[in-house]
Amino acid sequence: AWYVAGTLVTGTNNGPRFVVPQSLTIVKVWLIVRTAPTSAAILIDINKNGSTIWSTQASRATIAAAASAGNTTTFDTTALTAGDYLDLDIDQVGSSVAGVDLTVVLECSQP
Repeated sequence: AWYVAGTLVTGTNNGPRFVVPQSLTIVKVWLIVRTAPTSAAILIDINKNGSTIWSTQASRATIAAAASAGNTTTFDTTALTAGDYLDLDIDQVGSSVAGVDLTVVLECSQP
């Protein structure tokens, strides 16, 4: 899980970088904020070894405007191997009001 404290701003490499400890398969991404964004959604991107797991950008994980949670099970890359590293980018934070205190959970299973 990643946690980004405070009012969200766009940027790359938010929160810690994680190293994958063993072979895993990405199943779902969960997102939640304490303060919902307004006028636009929160959009995030997760990068495996520097490349997005969503080559189709419309499939990225989102929290809709005025909502405090979201999730997705749609990915273009699902396979993780030991030693891969994962980073979180925040691509959009809302419009009138940015989301606050974001938690992102990457749910995986063992193949």
